[in-house]
Amino acid sequence: MKKSKNPTVGIIGGTHGLGNWFKIFFEKNKYNVLVSGRKTKLTNAELAKKSDIVIISVPINATCKAIKNILPHLKDDSLLMDFTSLKKEPIEEMKKAKKTVGVIGLHPMFGPLVTSIKDQCIAVCPVRKNKLWSSIKNLFEKNMANLIYINPAEHDRQMALMQALVHFMNLAYIKTLSNSNIDINSRFSTPVFRLQTMICGRILGQNPHLYADLQMKNPVFAGILDSYEEIVKEAKKTIKDKDNDAFVENFENLKKELDIFIKTSEIKTSSILEQHDKTGINLPFAKTASGKIKTVGYLGPAGTHTHAAASFAFSGKELTASNTISSVFEKIINGDIDAGIVPAENSAEGVVCETYDNLVNSDVVVNASVKQLIHHNLLARTNDIHLIKTVVSHPQAIAQTREWLKKNLPGVELATGASTTKVINQYKDSAVAFIGTKMAAKEYHLNVLAEYIEDLPSNATEFYIISKNKKIDDVYKAKKTMIAVTVYDRVGILKDILCVFSKHSVNLTKLFSRPSRVKQWDYYFFIELDIKQTDCRMRKILDDLKEYCPLVKVLGRT
Repeated sequence: MKKSKNPTVGIIGGTHGLGNWFKIFFEKNKYNVLVSGRKTKLTNAELAKKSDIVIISVPINATCKAIKNILPHLKDDSLLMDFTSLKKEPIEEMKKAKKTVGVIGLHPMFGPLVTSIKDQCIAVCPVRKNKLWSSIKNLFEKNMANLIYINPAEHDRQMALMQALVHFMNLAYIKTLSNSNIDINSRFSTPVFRLQTMICGRILGQNPHLYADLQMKNPVFAGILDSYEEIVKEAKKTIKDKDNDAFVENFENLKKELDIFIKTSEIKTSSILEQHDKTGINLPFAKTASGKIKTVGYLGPAGTHTHAAASFAFSGKELTASNTISSVFEKIINGDIDAGIVPAENSAEGVVCETYDNLVNSDVVVNASVKQLIHHNLLARTNDIHLIKTVVSHPQAIAQTREWLKKNLPGVELATGASTTKVINQYKDSAVAFIGTKMAAKEYHLNVLAEYIEDLPSNATEFYIISKNKKIDDVYKAKKTMIAVTVYDRVGILKDILCVFSKHSVNLTKLFSRPSRVKQWDYYFFIELDIKQTDCRMRKILDDLKEYCPLVKVLGRT
């Protein structure tokens, strides 16, 4: 293989995470790249001896030690850089390198799941520049990265405010909620409460060791925490003293300082809340129906969006995959499983006909509904997105990510299969990528090359929880009722039916038709009523509908 004329880049910690991302980035730009890690034959010292540019990309608590160990092995006129989230201590250690070695502190302010460095921010703390840094700087700028120059002390101060303090406040807040036994999933909530708990959930999904380092290793944070504590004490005194004037004065002063930001925040948070409330997931079903449900069927195979919904709604229960929706219904009818979860409607693709056909033709009922945002991810056996030649998935998944694929993988062949997950076992080539869930990535040992690649961020699916036990629906606080009717074939029949709901002042949230497949009737009409099944108006509505409908069937609660 012909060697590149570019310098050799050595990345300590380049076998995973952000280090591996930059390995791929440099290789794409024709650099020779060496990597070392805990399981590589190449040691850190050997890498330093062979590399023109050495990058440290290890956890914060291991960075200074890694730097210290390679200092004696660096080439003359080489370049030493680090990717740590804190800058002061690593840079002090790197400055101990011989004077001929260039030293630059870097903090890429993005994660390894981005597909391009374009428009990504990189904090730069220059110490000793040399020709090698000029080449790296030009490479970043050529690829349209945003370089933000900042001194190490100011970098750590801002990170203490942007990261450490934010994490500290939210962890204290969620701990307070936990100690108070408040149900954060309750419908009894406020907009700001919902926003705040979403932020807490995002924080709790991260690596606790990293977050510990960001708070404990940042030399500035202790002072900021002291200042924050004083502000809390002062605010607490204002509340205890019932000093309304002081409270309002402080509030108004803060409003003046952030005046421009307030209107933007109101607009953006309103949009977030609207989307959250439209697609929010209900309280996990299994937690409130403990003991009544042991086995749950879902539309498989493992790793599908239905599997993800089932894992959430029935955490800790035995989950069984079925090849078809009809098979889930059959297992419930035969007593093989206690309940099932099946897709009912997708906001982009419409209703799932097989589900509604089975509801009409069986005694299985809907106990509750779960709405879940559908996030698509690009999965592959390789960790290099630039090697992908083909993307295979279900036609709906391809359709829902077409614009992203066109923009980020131009020229890549698109192929369809029967399921987003079935195709994974059919294609073993590392140049083939799949569209699926993060659960599928874990299930089938795949790398996530890119996340949230759906063209419509609001794309959501409503799933029905189904069973033959009508009593378990009470725990889910379902607010609506789904019915199916057949109609006599005559002019104005639909108008007469709708007048029934108008007469009883009931709003309809869903109305669509399906061929009945029964000769004497043309269609089934599926209607979702915005009232509970226990509402006193329901019996009157059902009685009135029988005047116009030979069949009136309550399908359950949603």
